[in-house]
Amino acid sequence: MITILPTLGTKASDLDTPCLVVDLELAEKNIRTLQSFGNKKDIKVRPHVKTHKSNYWAKKQIQQGAVGVCAAKISEAESMVYGGIENILIANEVVGTNKIRRLVSLAKQAKISVAVDNHINAKELSNAAKASEAEIQILVDVNTRLNRCGVEPSEAPDLALFVTQLPNIHFKGLMGYEGHIPPKNDGSEPEELTKALDKLEMAYKAVLNCGLKIDIVSAAGTSTYKHTGTRTFVNEIQCGTYIFMDGAYMEESPEFKPALRVISQVMSCRNNTRIISDAGLKSISVDSGMPLPIEKNVHLEKLSEEHATMSVKNNAMFELGSRISLLPMHGDTTINIHDYYFGIRNGTLESIIPISARGKFT
Repeated sequence: MITILPTLGTKASDLDTPCLVVDLELAEKNIRTLQSFGNKKDIKVRPHVKTHKSNYWAKKQIQQGAVGVCAAKISEAESMVYGGIENILIANEVVGTNKIRRLVSLAKQAKISVAVDNHINAKELSNAAKASEAEIQILVDVNTRLNRCGVEPSEAPDLALFVTQLPNIHFKGLMGYEGHIPPKNDGSEPEELTKALDKLEMAYKAVLNCGLKIDIVSAAGTSTYKHTGTRTFVNEIQCGTYIFMDGAYMEESPEFKPALRVISQVMSCRNNTRIISDAGLKSISVDSGMPLPIEKNVHLEKLSEEHATMSVKNNAMFELGSRISLLPMHGDTTINIHDYYFGIRNGTLESIIPISARGKFT
């Protein structure tokens, strides 16, 4: 397949559409902002690559001080390792012969940690690592709120002790992702977050009481890091969305600025009351709601596969080819349907960044 890419220096307004654009200055500032928080609080930053899915951005985060990255899937971790990232936490359970084989292969190339919530899985990881002479670090996954993966706090000591008895895998600590919890209007800690963090602390204390050393307690997301990061037992935060932000998080963490948008262009005008642009469901996701037009004089009515239908407000005038930028409500799922970021600085194309882990689901 031949992909024709624009020349560096092209004006943002001349890029072919629809395209995924990143304001490089804002994204770089967002990276610095979170790292500055980590530095001030003496807490490690381990960004989640499930958002940007890019070696380029992972390296930018590490260059600013991140200790490594999180990945959601083995295939994401593979993309990162092949791109030169050397410290990865797979913040998820890895099960099945094929996935474990791939995990062990990565562990011989990079420092790999993985979440575990099951004795059988721990034993399988140990057997595979021993057979290949690999070493894998283990975080016991604690169910703090989401009722997805993870053990209950009272179960954490037994699993942690079991891991310490197995060869070639090493208990390093706990992971307890609390999920997306919007902050309270006054900035105080939401009760739902307090309950989640209290559960993680229960697990932490229970494991310590068994005489085990805990090196890592990894938690937090973009909406919760300011509170989670102040708990003394948490020493690592794994935010993802902060790098670009999206419509769902924009008002919750105003210290991070929206750096991501999909640029479309008008392909049909009807009496200047309705315009159609070329950004549809194949170029921007709607799982968290309809995208937000950055242009204030239009309202997005609907999206079909290849088209965005918008009504025009305030008698604004649009022509064929007029650019309309859309802010995704969910950046992660929008990014995953594009091949490249088009990095813009001062209105011109500075870089074309492959989304190296696009479509990595396994």
